[in-house]
Amino acid sequence: MLPKVARLRAPRESRKGCLRITLLVALFVGMTAIGALSAPKISVDAPEVDFGIVAEGTFVTHRFVLTNTGDATLEISDVLTTCGCSTATLSTRTLQPGESVELEAILDTFGEAGRTILKVFYVISNDPADASLTLWLGGRVKKLEPYQIGPSDLEYLLKALIDLRSPEEFAAAHIWGAVNIPYDQFDRWLHLLPEGIAFVVYDSDGTTSDEIAERLIQNGWPEARSLFGGFIQWVEIIGSQLIWPLQE
Repeated sequence: MLPKVARLRAPRESRKGCLRITLLVALFVGMTAIGALSAPKISVDAPEVDFGIVAEGTFVTHRFVLTNTGDATLEISDVLTTCGCSTATLSTRTLQPGESVELEAILDTFGEAGRTILKVFYVISNDPADASLTLWLGGRVKKLEPYQIGPSDLEYLLKALIDLRSPEEFAAAHIWGAVNIPYDQFDRWLHLLPEGIAFVVYDSDGTTSDEIAERLIQNGWPEARSLFGGFIQWVEIIGSQLIWPLQE
């Protein structure tokens, strides 16, 4: 049998131990509950976009803004489209709470003349409440008249001419549609040239245009070309019908 003092202490120590255990259990349950409540949440500025009326052949581009409005990391695993005529790209697939990213959606309207179209994009993520966010992009595609051309088709067909000769030579005569960037000033303009354009450069006889064409290719214009023989050979072979100012 325990001494009397010991018998009196045992219940008090037991109560302290139970209280300590209760507090630890409560703390653990609370932390677990907080962890269970933490989750990513994907939101978008506008899930449904009407691009209006465009000409057939136009590439419609829209940027949806995706935001993680939750309190845990959002991981976007994939973006799915309903047809091969549309694409979507992201600069990043991981968003911390409060961060945003633009989803660039591109829609090709070729072959859609006279129709109202609606394309769907599915953003797949780890949002437990909305694992497949649905975005819509639609509008009306106008049929072109036989004498019309769509902006995208023109962009595809367009070749930009750059005349490397002096301003005086350019003013006297140049190939229709050319712009004048003298050879000795070309470095100043290189970074301002639009991307994705097929440039054709020419000078008087081809001596400097080959060099410029090679530099354009090296700097991101793989379709750049130099007019063989330059302006002189162009006039000899093609004549003056494509020369500006017009020759009487």
